[in-house]
Amino acid sequence: MNHKQIIVVEDDPIFQAVYLDTLRSADAHFVTTSYRAQALMTIMEPDIVILDLGLPDGDGLEVIAALIKTYPYKDIPVIVVTSSTDAERHKAAIHAGANAVITKPFMPEQIRDAVTKYAL
Repeated sequence: MNHKQIIVVEDDPIFQAVYLDTLRSADAHFVTTSYRAQALMTIMEPDIVILDLGLPDGDGLEVIAALIKTYPYKDIPVIVVTSSTDAERHKAAIHAGANAVITKPFMPEQIRDAVTKYAL
């Protein structure tokens, strides 16, 4: 995997560790809240975003909306990773602009494959 700038929005330290190990060859920036993610996106144009929907300060769908508003000219891939198994929630993420939805728990290969697929 080439060095891609990835924003990982995840508040669970266990999943952060899995992402860190899985994405070791990428330039991943970890944030824990939607507020921090939105702030980081205003100063750094990511190549891809890995996004948890359940965040302590808001909904991950808000992060997708902020990304689209910040970079309306660029299609930045968003991989949603969520513990929700609700099909309607998954559809809402895709409708909001996510490229893929992966359900927790996941295999690290799922993350690696999705990043490889969507980080052009």
